[in-house]
Amino acid sequence: MSNHSFVHVSDIKTIEDVFVVLKEYASLFKVYHQAMHIDELLRRKLAQFQTELLYEKEISVAYLIWKEPWMTIGSDTFIHEMLTISKFKNVFEKQTRYPEINLKDLQQADVVFLSSEPYPFKQKHIDLIKNYNQQAFLVDGELFSWYGSRLLHAFDYFIQLRSQVKLSLSQ
Repeated sequence: MSNHSFVHVSDIKTIEDVFVVLKEYASLFKVYHQAMHIDELLRRKLAQFQTELLYEKEISVAYLIWKEPWMTIGSDTFIHEMLTISKFKNVFEKQTRYPEINLKDLQQADVVFLSSEPYPFKQKHIDLIKNYNQQAFLVDGELFSWYGSRLLHAFDYFIQLRSQVKLSLSQ
């Protein structure tokens, strides 16, 4: 019996990339039925989510992932895709990957999201950010950045988050 090793590299930037990699993993790990079940559920949840947001207006967002240096996300990231699907407009969409920013740049956003990962932002960071933008929220970074079966829970979270943001913006 020989031992075979392999490396599979994925570069997930869009929701369609998720569906492609699910099929690849189904084949690689010989779990076709399980993967196709997740694929079907995910497609259904996504369609329901998109229908629910059909008439929603975009809300501009700055999504922070790191402190010292302060970093955000550009348009070629999966997090950007999740924001876009959720009708949040990334104010740093003209940038790529994970650019460094100046906190004064946060003033151009309606709201600022501070991700729970990779940097574990806390309430003290919101207090600091409020010097630059009064609308700051801690968000679940896993639901914005982890693809696969975790996305089955993401869309319900995004609906709740949008409601919370809209309520805060209306006050």
